[in-house]
Amino acid sequence: MNDYYLQTADEESMTAALIAAGVTDADGNPTPCHAVSVIGTWHEQSDPEAEPVAVPGYHANVRSAEPIEWPESVTVHEPRTPWRVWG
Repeated sequence: MNDYYLQTADEESMTAALIAAGVTDADGNPTPCHAVSVIGTWHEQSDPEAEPVAVPGYHANVRSAEPIEWPESVTVHEPRTPWRVWG
């Protein structure tokens, strides 16, 4: 399996990228061999006493049975310890 931790500028860019990569259809439904977990705005809290801070961009995770070539509008991260993973 191939796991992708994605970031785009906004929701519209993410939707367009997922469709362009063949991961979802025009209605937002995952295509065969793909699972999608939309996170949206991601917040991080560096200190338990501090307010969470929004990380720039729009975020989603994708699991695919095959490698995916992502459009240039997508940043693919490789987190050391991802917050959301597949079961």
